[in-house]
Amino acid sequence: MVYQSEQLRQGQLRGLEQALAKKFQQLHALKERLQSPRARLRAASVQRQVTQILQGERGQELIKVTILEDAATGQLDMTWELDDRAYRHLTEVLFGKRIVVTGRDEWSTAEIAAAY
Repeated sequence: MVYQSEQLRQGQLRGLEQALAKKFQQLHALKERLQSPRARLRAASVQRQVTQILQGERGQELIKVTILEDAATGQLDMTWELDDRAYRHLTEVLFGKRIVVTGRDEWSTAEIAAAY
């Protein structure tokens, strides 16, 4: 049996917002390092750092990062955005669901709900 819990959904939303804020802060710090005139990072190194930042809390699913390289100077830059469609799906469709499992095969759905 699956049911929706608004309290669970709100807690999940708070946790996700905190995690996204931290990831955006880390991406901003990396971008600042890239803009330094002395920065000599390679694209592969930056990509590894981005992958590490986006790990967990559905970061790779929700945040789309583009690494740009200036052909003339070799200077790297990056942009990112929140995937609104993936965010809405996660927060409106998936968040707040509880699954109730029982080994009582003889119970009806109503009996399981009442026992829960």
